[in-house]
Amino acid sequence: MALAREEVVRVALDLLEAGLNCPHEDIVTCPNYRAGLTNLIHPQDAT
Repeated sequence: MALAREEVVRVALDLLEAGLNCPHEDIVTCPNYRAGLTNLIHPQDAT
């Protein structure tokens, strides 16, 4: 099921905020950031 446009914007903003506050030197290595990115790209795979 595709996310509604508002939900996509909310998830994207949450992901941006998480990336800005991430303690990892490289956010690509952060498991929380990667999970959020996966949720944004493939919301049906999110658990």
